[in-house]
Amino acid sequence: MSFSSVPFWLYFGFLLGALLVGSRSVSHPWLFLLRSFFPNWQFYHGLGHTPRIYWRPAPIGGLENDKPDWQPLLSPHQRRLIHLVHNPVVNLAHAQQTLIDQLANDLADRSDTEKLHEWVSYRMVERLVREKILEQMPTPSAIQFCLCLPHMTKPVDFTTDIALQSSILSLNHE
Repeated sequence: MSFSSVPFWLYFGFLLGALLVGSRSVSHPWLFLLRSFFPNWQFYHGLGHTPRIYWRPAPIGGLENDKPDWQPLLSPHQRRLIHLVHNPVVNLAHAQQTLIDQLANDLADRSDTEKLHEWVSYRMVERLVREKILEQMPTPSAIQFCLCLPHMTKPVDFTTDIALQSSILSLNHE
């Protein structure tokens, strides 16, 4: 074992100890540092609710009837034969969807929803939303996003499927 792998094994030992000593829920922010190494295997459980992020420009004047329609944040990608060998765009999309899944899991598992804006998963999804919107529309000043949990086989019903709705986010300051 080389000296450079010692911190790696110490961290995994700490993670194992935290799982064995504490509860089964891993909620400490430091324990989430290696989250990207572990894929989300939840899709093996069968069809169910699929977390999706939607966004819209901030309503003008704050009036309820002036709110624009929700738009999906992540769009499907074209499939090509070369993608069987090299497909970084879809790999990135899978990583982004795993992040959205983690936020939905945190909403279901955690009880400290009053500290939602401090959660690592919420902050990362908020940053993802900001980056994706700035790619699509470089000049919006404010947006809002929501996390929906529609059933996989049904279209989204925004009256019942919204699990989380953000406050209005300014894109001028990060």
